[in-house]
Amino acid sequence: MEAKYYILYNPYAGNGMSEQTAKSLKYESAEIIAMTDIASYADFFADKKDASIIVCGGDGTLNRFINEIDGIPH
Repeated sequence: MEAKYYILYNPYAGNGMSEQTAKSLKYESAEIIAMTDIASYADFFADKKDASIIVCGGDGTLNRFINEIDGIPH
């Protein structure tokens, strides 16, 4: 079974260029999702037990992501 990848990007990072950066990553099976489209990380992670998550953005994006997933099993 091929691993599933989800690339989460912050549409405001990198002067608005993070979507383009996310799309340039070479993961054929990756689903690219704007982090602003995720209403609940608990719900998002609920059915992604065997998936790999890639976060695309800067320091602020990573900091916010880490704080928002605190306490959520992943």
